[in-house]
Amino acid sequence: MDLLKKAEQLLIFEYQQNPNERIYRLVGITLNNLGCYYKRCQLPKVALKYLKKALHIEASTVKDQTNLAGTHLNICAILSYMKM
Repeated sequence: MDLLKKAEQLLIFEYQQNPNERIYRLVGITLNNLGCYYKRCQLPKVALKYLKKALHIEASTVKDQTNLAGTHLNICAILSYMKM
């Protein structure tokens, strides 16, 4: 968890200094991983928050459809867990 939060902070800082699609995509992947972490900790609302942020970022970087599909699947799993 500590490493994921550190990665998020570093990537956001890097993106603010040098905005580019590669860094933005890495932020999306990191947010997706944080969502998976919180899902595993049985904190579905927190997980959903991170996954929705990841989805927003990944949808705006069209090049990597695999990560976008994975984020959609993770959101489906959370919603199913929450019985929504």
